[in-house]
Amino acid sequence: MKKFIKILVVFIFTVLLCGCSLFETKTKDYSLKGLHVTMGEDMEEKKNDSFTSYLEGKRYIFTSLKETFDSVAIVGLSESSPLVDYTKLVIENNGLKEKIIEKDNLTYFKYTSTIDEVKYFYMAFTFKSKDSFWLINFACLDSEKKTYEAKFIEWAKTIHFDK
Repeated sequence: MKKFIKILVVFIFTVLLCGCSLFETKTKDYSLKGLHVTMGEDMEEKKNDSFTSYLEGKRYIFTSLKETFDSVAIVGLSESSPLVDYTKLVIENNGLKEKIIEKDNLTYFKYTSTIDEVKYFYMAFTFKSKDSFWLINFACLDSEKKTYEAKFIEWAKTIHFDK
């Protein structure tokens, strides 16, 4: 019994010493139709006509939607429009009333949606590239929000666009 307790104490100490890094997701760089992102390595690109790119993992998804400045001109946006104006428009067009967060050089909002009686948590990030606005969504089960929210922010910080 003493040996078991010693082993248990050593295991707990090792976990505390290493922190959560034992359980972190390994990452991979993805190049997707004009954008690049580093995120969980288990993502698989799938076809989805609603998005510019769509990646699906075991526990979360990633979507991107590229909207050229020409395509948003009809709603009064242009290349000189501030990113926050595009973000407001996305929120309004989706019938949401979410607060825009501008933090750490990111512009985003959070929301939930229930599909087929399953509640999902989304973080929607907006970006502006040389020729377009981009809407990037990360999503997971709402019950796993605490697990992935910080990861989604970390991964969003890696996003960059073709020159």
